[in-house]
Amino acid sequence: MKEAGLSNAQIAKIAGGNVPKGYNVHHKIPLDGPGTNDFDNLVLIRNNSEHYTITNAQRDLTSHIPIGDTVKIEFPVPPGFLYPLKGLNR
Repeated sequence: MKEAGLSNAQIAKIAGGNVPKGYNVHHKIPLDGPGTNDFDNLVLIRNNSEHYTITNAQRDLTSHIPIGDTVKIEFPVPPGFLYPLKGLNR
């Protein structure tokens, strides 16, 4: 995590089960699409453009689907458990 740019304080927060300031826990596959709360479906993501871009793309891909319909969609899914891996502390 240090190589990704997280500080010792941020790493300690994560180790304590908390999300560091400026970050969000994001579901790679949304709970309604049919993601889960399993660890492998979660990614710690910076709250700036990365999180908003992915969330907005997912919303745009699903907003036209009528309730009750099923559609197969390729979601943008950030890799790993920490995204982005470089330049987190700009």
